[in-house]
Amino acid sequence: MAFKRKFAVTAITLMALGAVGCSAPRIVTKVTSGGDQVKLVYNRATWMSYNTGVVQCKADAKGKLSSCNDLDICFINKKGKCEGNK
Repeated sequence: MAFKRKFAVTAITLMALGAVGCSAPRIVTKVTSGGDQVKLVYNRATWMSYNTGVVQCKADAKGKLSSCNDLDICFINKKGKCEGNK
């Protein structure tokens, strides 16, 4: 049952993130879930680079996602400073 739920959440997420409009599509690289929370790690190609981000959603028992939000993330470089998406 857990596999079916993860598959449903992943399929719905890919469709939702792919329907962003004119912006570059987000490619989901990892999905984690716990309770009613689902977090999706994605990569999005940009000109000469790519961005990594995290989307957090609530999921019901059927895998339907709601209340999705982009989370602020920060990658710490070797000098201890924040790089990337913030």
